[in-house]
Amino acid sequence: MVFFAKVFVINGIVQQGNILVAIGSVLGAVITLLYIIRVYNKVFLGEKKYEIKEQRGEMIFVVSLLSIISIITGLFPQIVLKFIRI
Repeated sequence: MVFFAKVFVINGIVQQGNILVAIGSVLGAVITLLYIIRVYNKVFLGEKKYEIKEQRGEMIFVVSLLSIISIITGLFPQIVLKFIRI
């Protein structure tokens, strides 16, 4: 979806006659893509450097807290929406 949004924005920039801005936008998108691929490779395809020991009690607490917050804001969105003026 993001790809199509970028295409529409760059198309609009070209239609306005700002070719240099469009070229800069395309270069920025390509550089961003290269860095995202680099990070993906290091995180998911790289070798393990050390073993991570999972802290079970702490993880259960954090996941439970975030789940409760998520459920409450889903059931009562006005709690969050009152801070956003739409």
